[in-house]
Amino acid sequence: MTKLSYDVLKATIDSASALEIVGMIHLASRRLQELERIPSNGPAEASTYPSAVTIAAQRVEVGIYLAGSPGLRQRAEAVGKAIYKIGTTTRRSAQDRVDDLSKIRYGGYDTVAGSHRAGFDDYSLIPFKGGARAMPPGLKLRDGCLFVTLPRDLSRGQFECRFRHAIAAHSVLSWAETEEGRTHLLARGKQLTDLPSVTGFAHGIVRAKELYFLPLTKATAVVAEAAAAVCLAA
Repeated sequence: MTKLSYDVLKATIDSASALEIVGMIHLASRRLQELERIPSNGPAEASTYPSAVTIAAQRVEVGIYLAGSPGLRQRAEAVGKAIYKIGTTTRRSAQDRVDDLSKIRYGGYDTVAGSHRAGFDDYSLIPFKGGARAMPPGLKLRDGCLFVTLPRDLSRGQFECRFRHAIAAHSVLSWAETEEGRTHLLARGKQLTDLPSVTGFAHGIVRAKELYFLPLTKATAVVAEAAAAVCLAA
């Protein structure tokens, strides 16, 4: 069995995603169980499980989804700009992740009224639309979502952070803090609290950082190009 140096093992763990680390722990536990069953005077059988390095080297596929709800649509009409939730997931079905948004009523807490706005408990998946332009390398459109295969040295967590930064120019929260945003809201008789900006939980409120002003006609191109740029820069 190949032995790993401390430096190699540390580098592997540092670059691993949470999912990969869970896999490493699982395999290590299984290996320890095997060793406990081996007689002290008997040879150890060759392990059929992949090593931690093999797991870390596997390329991760991340899905990027677009979602909306009646509550978001009502807020968008009030502000005069299309608003959508754009997020990432490694689940087999992005709809499962979208169902979670409905359960927590993502972005639907009204800080003035101290309660949840109506229509934020019914999120639905909105399909990305393919256009005349081909998808950037490493991306594909499947079941209405964009899927990106990450470079081996880019974890899911790193990709998500950099992807958010890449589309930050369309962020509802970032826009609301600009001079343009404040002027736009003032002209429509609205203010920051009229935007879908926070999610309410039993322990407090959390900023809804994944809501974006982005027309559907531009969504696919903007998101695909941002994801491709993140992977290219890794």
